Amino acid sequence: MCPMRPTVLLLWSGLLVPWGPALGQGAKPRSDMTTVVYDVTDLVRRPGLWGSLGEPRARDAEPIDLLMQQIVFVVEPGSWKGVAENGGTIRAWQGTQLEVRASPKAHEQIRQLLEALRRLFDAAIDVEAVLHQVDRAWFDKEVQPKLGKQAVLPVDEALVESLRRHSSTGPTHQVRIVASSDVVVFAVHDPLIYPGKPAARPVDAVVVDWTGVSIRAQGWTSADRRRLGLKLTQSVKELARLDTKEVVDPITDKNVPIKSPRFRLTSQTDELTLDDGQIVLVPVRYVAAAAANRVPVLVVKPVIVVKAEERPR
Repeated sequence: MCPMRPTVLLLWSGLLVPWGPALGQGAKPRSDMTTVVYDVTDLVRRPGLWGSLGEPRARDAEPIDLLMQQIVFVVEPGSWKGVAENGGTIRAWQGTQLEVRASPKAHEQIRQLLEALRRLFDAAIDVEAVLHQVDRAWFDKEVQPKLGKQAVLPVDEALVESLRRHSSTGPTHQVRIVASSDVVVFAVHDPLIYPGKPAARPVDAVVVDWTGVSIRAQGWTSADRRRLGLKLTQSVKELARLDTKEVVDPITDKNVPIKSPRFRLTSQTDELTLDDGQIVLVPVRYVAAAAANRVPVLVVKPVIVVKAEERPR
C-alpha cells in the first residue's frame, strides 16, 4: 500500500486552498472516468492574473497552458497520464476551454479550484492617492515621530483631517489593483539635460537623463473581503553631483570636456495589513518634489471592490 501523501496547499496571491490528500504515482486508474468540458474564458482573459503566478513558465506559454499546469499540480497530481498508467487527460481548445477526462473526485476538485480562482480574482483594490504639500513644522511634530524607520504610516481619519488643515492639496491619482498586479500610484520625473558627449555643435552634445520618484503598489484581499494586504515600494533617483571630465573626440582626436552625472538611487518596500479603506501616509522622499518649508506626503486610501457588484464593500 502506498503511503498517504500530505495535503497539497495552493498558496496564490494570499489565498490558501487545501487540496488532498494527493494520490501517489502508483495510484490505480479509475474505471468511472468521465469527460467534462470547462469554459474558462473569464479566467484566461483576466488582465494581470497569469503574471502573478510564481511557477516557472515557458516563453510561449499562453494563459490556458498555465491554468492546465495548475490543475495538474494541485488536482490529484499523481493521477494524470504520463505519471499514472491509464491516468486522466486534459486538453485545451481554442485557448478558452478545457476538455478533461478524469475521476469524479478529480472533477469535483477542478470545479472547486476554478470556483476559488474566480472568487479570488473577482475582488480588486481601488487605490486613491492624493499629494499634499504639508507644513514642515506640523509634519515634524505629528507624523515624523510615528514613522520611525518606516516609509509608510497607517493613520486614522482624525490625523488625516488635521493634515488637510495644514497642507495644500495637489494632484489626485486613482488606479485599480487586479490579481496582485503591480501598479504605479504616484510618479514624478524631471529631465536632466546636459552636454554629455563630444560634438562640433552644442546641440549635438546634449544628453537627456532623468531624476524622480515612483511609488508602486501591489495588493491582495482576505477571504472575507474585509481586510487587505498592501505592498508599497518607493524608488528615488536623485542627482548626487554633475562632474566634468575629458574624453577624446573621435573626429578631432582631441580631449574635450563633457559633463558626467552621478546619481543617488534609493528604494524601500513596506508591506502592510489594513482594514478595508484604512488610509496610509507616504512621505515622498524626492527632494525636488517639495515646496518651500513643505513636506510632500501622499495620502493613499485602498478600498476593496467586488467586481461582480462594482461597489465598495
